[in-house]
Amino acid sequence: MAYETGSSYNATTILDGGSGQRAGLIGEMAFAEALAENRITYQHLGGEAQHHDFLVGDIKIDVKAKQRNVPPSQEYDAHVTASIKDADCRLYVFASVTDGKPTLMGWMGKTEFWDNAREVRKGELDERGKAERADAGKLKYSSLRPMQDLWPHFIKED
Repeated sequence: MAYETGSSYNATTILDGGSGQRAGLIGEMAFAEALAENRITYQHLGGEAQHHDFLVGDIKIDVKAKQRNVPPSQEYDAHVTASIKDADCRLYVFASVTDGKPTLMGWMGKTEFWDNAREVRKGELDERGKAERADAGKLKYSSLRPMQDLWPHFIKED
């Protein structure tokens, strides 16, 4: 069964042929499951024409998932393409997907992410000598806020 459309999902898709769509969907499903486990009501908007995937109350959340061929590590980078730097969302949730298995790596408010991220340019070589696929902001997963610190932001006190 194919999980890609065979073309870029939108203007911010990095991988050719829509191949990153499966990782994105798996990351979104993992986040939805975590919200449900924490009894947090949400709307999933993935696939609609917005630059956020979830709405929890009035908080717009964009899930950024990265397909990897190695196990997740806190030393890998959270990655947001520069083309959506000004998109309408309040926070990012980052997932790493290996062999179809997602790991939620952490989260960060959009403003905090861009204040702390190192900005890279398409074609620049990263620390492993691989060319960057797009202009982007990058931050080590170890710099993100832990997932368990996110849930209280969604719980309303009576």
